[in-house]
Amino acid sequence: MPDAILRATSVSKHFGGFVALENVDFDVATGERVGLLGPNGSGKSTLVNCITGTLHNDTGDVVFQGENLNGMVTHQRIRRGVSRTFQIPRPFRSMTVRENVEIALMYAGGGAASSHRDEALTILDQVGLGKQAEMETRQLSQVELRKLELARAMAARPKLLIADEAMAGLSNSEVDEILKLLFQLNERGISIVMIEHIMYAVMKFSQRICVLVAGKKIADGDPQAVVTNPEVEKAYLGE
Repeated sequence: MPDAILRATSVSKHFGGFVALENVDFDVATGERVGLLGPNGSGKSTLVNCITGTLHNDTGDVVFQGENLNGMVTHQRIRRGVSRTFQIPRPFRSMTVRENVEIALMYAGGGAASSHRDEALTILDQVGLGKQAEMETRQLSQVELRKLELARAMAARPKLLIADEAMAGLSNSEVDEILKLLFQLNERGISIVMIEHIMYAVMKFSQRICVLVAGKKIADGDPQAVVTNPEVEKAYLGE
């Protein structure tokens, strides 16, 4: 993949005697939409944590836009354009929606939070939370919290966004709202990795699907071909 924005090569991670990842290769092309699938405990979160700097891989390399990220901490990777959402939104409950995004902008780019007010409001408008800007986050619905999580990730001005179960617990119509936002971000040139258990969302969104099982990559390619792969069917459905 010559135009890869992200190239993770032979990435392994051990926790004592437990092998969470074993020689995993994972690439994302510039502007690509990739689904990352696998049963619980397959190594998806560990791989994402190694890419974003929450964990450091034991072996292998994580290269972003030609720069090796090994040894860099999370904020260094964020400032290079690697951003993520989290499965469980944890906004600052004592702050308004706008202030939550201002803090993210300050963390990503420096300067005082108050200097980012206009940019925060623009981002909130983009995710459909402009009217909720001055609300406290405890007043938000579940889908609004998911939108705020996306807004905070966007505040890092990402080139690569990893959406970690951004639709968990949402209704079908709410899933479609989040999908629409992700498509809009991708149309702006942002490469997106989607980790999701809602299969229709993954199939609708992904141009390519990668599947991990027990820390190893077992499939990578066209979505329809991957989901009908016997190894993938076995991993999800059993013998």
